[in-house]
Order: sequence, then C-alpha cells, then structure tokens
Amino acid sequence: MQADKRKRQIQMRSNDIMKYTAVINSLLTVGAQFNGVPVSDTVIDTAVINEMVKLIKTVGVTDERLKAYFADLSWKENSPEFIEFNSAITQAVSEVNNNLYE
Repeated sequence: MQADKRKRQIQMRSNDIMKYTAVINSLLTVGAQFNGVPVSDTVIDTAVINEMVKLIKTVGVTDERLKAYFADLSWKENSPEFIEFNSAITQAVSEVNNNLYE
C-alpha cells in the first residue's frame, strides 16, 4: 500500500517536472502570445522565472540549500559548475552559428 502511494507521488512529481520543463522550453523557443497578441520579453522572463520556481520546489531544492550551495561555489576551471557553464555556452554559440548559416 505504502509502495503504491510512493509510486504515485513519484509519477506525479515526474509529470510536474516534465510539464514545467515543457512550458519553459516553449516560452524560450516559441513566440509567446496571450489571446493572440505577442507578449513582451519582460512577460516571458517573468513567466520563465515563475516556472523555474515551481520546478525548483518540485525537485525539492530550498532557498536555504541554494544559498548555501552558491556561497560555497568555486568557479575553478576543473569544477563541475565551470565545466557545465562552458559546455552550455559552447553549445549555445554552436547553435546560434548553425542557425545563422542555414
């Protein structure tokens, strides 16, 4: 009984994560409209932030944990965060260049 309840909770959390991720993806890749009218970048930014907050809460990361993590963060060349940052920038530059030359 307890295992079934836990499975349902995990499935619901997984569904929420996918939902929030899909909304963020759409906001960032598709021209957002409200009642057929394009919305400003400020509205899109605010919507993305709100969805990120929901995603963070669903995953279980608290403000305190984030603050502690950021306070101890070291941007050394071999840190996982630095490596991921460079990877994200490299991938983004590549995608932008590919789109420019298509």
